[in-house]
Amino acid sequence: MKRMNETIITLSRLIVNIRELRDYVGWVWYERDFFVPKSWSGSHSVTIRFGSAHYTSEAWVNGHSVCTHSGGHLPFECEATDFVAYGARNRLTVAVNNTLTPTTVPQGKTVWKAESDRYPAGYSEMQYDFDFLNYAGIHRPVHLVAAPKDLRILDIRVASVVSDDHKTAIIYFDVDTYVVSRSIMTF
Repeated sequence: MKRMNETIITLSRLIVNIRELRDYVGWVWYERDFFVPKSWSGSHSVTIRFGSAHYTSEAWVNGHSVCTHSGGHLPFECEATDFVAYGARNRLTVAVNNTLTPTTVPQGKTVWKAESDRYPAGYSEMQYDFDFLNYAGIHRPVHLVAAPKDLRILDIRVASVVSDDHKTAIIYFDVDTYVVSRSIMTF
């Protein structure tokens, strides 16, 4: 839904059609202000959950580094409880780098060019052997999550059994949690 004074741009078309954006390799930066309710202070842990960012990321809350992550296409979380201002405006800053190496998935390599009439000092090119775009930046939703400090999910296991005719399935799940009391933590 379009709101008044809002411009909607289809990024996939824009990036594919503008070569400088499509082929960009390096750091991209994001900043966003957000509000944390005063009622969360003391009773909730605050995390920032990234659905996915490609490839290496670092996040800061109010100027404090809260996490680094390497591995495009995977979700990750940053613990921000000790760095947010409750009942006030906060700033999230994120830097993401899509430079590929022989150990990233997908793989790539940086080729540094010798300074010449054709290449300025410090010029490099990314080389890779795949037929899709080397996406850069945050490409899945980012959520601010508040959870009670005294309850945690440790692990979730899911298994499924599909019938031979593929018409029905049974899904089994198991959730491990722990609860923290004032003096004892039980697992």
